[in-house]
Amino acid sequence: MNPEAPSSKGVSAALRDIDVLLAAHGPSAWTVSGTLTGWSVARNRWGRGDLCETSTTGDGIASRLPIAIPPAIVTQLRHRSGGEDLPDRSDVRVTGRIEVGDRWNPIRLVASTAEVIDPESDLIRTRRMLTDQLRVSGALDRNGTLVLPDVVARLGLVSAASGEAGRRDFLLRLGNHPTPIDVVERRTAMSGPSAPSAIAEAIDDLASCAVEAIVVCRGGGAASDLSAFDAAPVATTIALSAVPIILGVGHSTDRTVADLTAHTSVATPTAAADVLVDRALAARTSSTRAPVLVPDRYSVAAVPARPAEARRDAGRQLVPVACIVVALLCIALLVAIVLSR
Repeated sequence: MNPEAPSSKGVSAALRDIDVLLAAHGPSAWTVSGTLTGWSVARNRWGRGDLCETSTTGDGIASRLPIAIPPAIVTQLRHRSGGEDLPDRSDVRVTGRIEVGDRWNPIRLVASTAEVIDPESDLIRTRRMLTDQLRVSGALDRNGTLVLPDVVARLGLVSAASGEAGRRDFLLRLGNHPTPIDVVERRTAMSGPSAPSAIAEAIDDLASCAVEAIVVCRGGGAASDLSAFDAAPVATTIALSAVPIILGVGHSTDRTVADLTAHTSVATPTAAADVLVDRALAARTSSTRAPVLVPDRYSVAAVPARPAEARRDAGRQLVPVACIVVALLCIALLVAIVLSR
């Protein structure tokens, strides 16, 4: 055994030591300002979310700090806003202690005070401006007008460079596709400052590979991870793509600008695969449905019904003819009687 090797700690022990160091050498209270994302209030009435800082280019979130707000402060914030909950993506200022050791959030800021600085952050304003620009230029709905083949034979796939859950779910469900399908894949960053340009580049690269559609899929994650899909590079690339884009990014309530510009947007990677599989199955069912055949010995022709007035005219024309026929029959009968005597 190497005597100079440092002793090993477990994860929990390391987090506890970091907590002790912060308590001994750090400030007693930290004041942090940022944009609140992913805000929710749990059953125990604690509020949770992330304080985020946008990148210098404004194309995404550069960093985030998880926060926890006790029930009493949540109630105060609601009271100040007239009973409303904290607006998501508002700018807030939180003062509290840095806590280390939570098994799900190894580091978080536990609030002792909190206040809303601006209910509408730069993230909201930037998103609204981008959406308006795309709408005015006519690009917002452009990708949705492209024709998505019923049966895709060659598919482009943009998946996350880290994390396998979303990609695995998509490919597993795609295995139900009724015909062979060639998948050309690009794996790239889906969150962080570099994600917007990386996703846009991946879409452009796949569009040049003669694919018939492109799926962008990613599993679930923090709401702040969706910021790349609100960024101009991604939304504009999707809007102007010559290939239909199917977006299957794991989220349930948030709707990004990329969702608005894509040909089809669904909530999960599995649902994105279902779009392709269901269309192909429907097309195969339609093409194999047997037509109803009329036997060769029959000839069926449609005879149009005549108007009621024409039918009445025809009836009036037949009355004199019937009278003549009856008179001739009567004369013939009389002749037969006379001759029989």
